[in-house]
Amino acid sequence: AQTPDQAWILKPSVTNKGAEVTVLRDYATMADVVGEWPDVREWVLQAYVARPLLHRRKKFHLRCYVLAVGDLSVYVWRQVLLLSSAMEYDEQDLGNQLAHITNTARQVEDGEPHLVAEECVFLLDDLVGDLRTSRGFKLEEAEGVVEGIRRGMEEVTGELFKALHGERTVFAPLPQCFELLGLDFLVSLDEDKEGGKTPSLVPQVHLLEVNPGPDFKQTGPRLRSL
Repeated sequence: AQTPDQAWILKPSVTNKGAEVTVLRDYATMADVVGEWPDVREWVLQAYVARPLLHRRKKFHLRCYVLAVGDLSVYVWRQVLLLSSAMEYDEQDLGNQLAHITNTARQVEDGEPHLVAEECVFLLDDLVGDLRTSRGFKLEEAEGVVEGIRRGMEEVTGELFKALHGERTVFAPLPQCFELLGLDFLVSLDEDKEGGKTPSLVPQVHLLEVNPGPDFKQTGPRLRSL
């Protein structure tokens, strides 16, 4: 249900690299943005996912590479990229786009590509150390959260391809062919406080988008081997 302080995220439906993505809370702002781009005929407006899980106090999304083979086997690459914003997260400051938009191309616009890769490009497994440092998790607890995120991505990916398998007008896998896709996920969190125990994280995995032509340059030099 919508709340008075509900935030929304608006973007043109045909652009990429985070172009013209805006986080907003009111209709007037949306109308102003759309009015600035009269040539854009289609826009996507989605509820902004609240309480995102943070890495080094920054918002992030996960890039998961998925291989679809034949008609149809689907493989999920377990080395998942963690792509963070350039600025620390502040849910009240929606005007600071570099704190809310995690697309690597947007960060590069305002910084050196090499520095952006070093500061914003990590692996999902790097989250283990941050959970231990920022939340005081034991190693087993932090690894459990990360593995829960990974399972969530695998489950959503499976449901996605099941839903598309019969939709031949939009997805037509063929025998002896393959397709490599980049699936982007966002993780929000709930606090599990049952029984008065120390709160634990319950990760919720949200599918953001599917990229049919993923850009491998965003891994940066440090993770080029991925």
